[in-house]
Amino acid sequence: MRESMSKPEHSTLISGAFHRPHDTKAFWRERGIDPDDDRQRELGRVTHAGFGSHDHGGHTVTLQFDFGGSGQGWPAYECSRLVRVGDERRDWYRAGTAAGLTYILRLCDMLLVDELHKAVGREVWCIRKDGLIVGMEQKKLDGGLCFIPKDFWARHSED
Repeated sequence: MRESMSKPEHSTLISGAFHRPHDTKAFWRERGIDPDDDRQRELGRVTHAGFGSHDHGGHTVTLQFDFGGSGQGWPAYECSRLVRVGDERRDWYRAGTAAGLTYILRLCDMLLVDELHKAVGREVWCIRKDGLIVGMEQKKLDGGLCFIPKDFWARHSED
């Protein structure tokens, strides 16, 4: 069983992916994040949003954020799997997974767009732990939902 950062009893789970915290600051503090520390919770503007293959042949979503002078990327998660139809490597190919497609749809929902590339220019709170982005939080006027990829993949694992 994978360890999850979520504690659903303190928030409402929506669409199997989003948290609607009863108290946003308490929600993040329970997960070891100080929401008042701007190194751990910073408003970022999406500067790039795409989907494509990477150097190992798999398929991932790429999001880049600008924080007013510095930038950082959203962690890449594999949205396809290797399919072996023979013994020869040339007979292998990559196929998209249901979890991978659901992940892309949930990111679009989180960023309030119907197509991933339209996310460029959108602003969300990026949540960091140990220097890495580990979650997103919508601005209050956009709904205030929180998305933690680690929680998503724990629920949508295909292995």
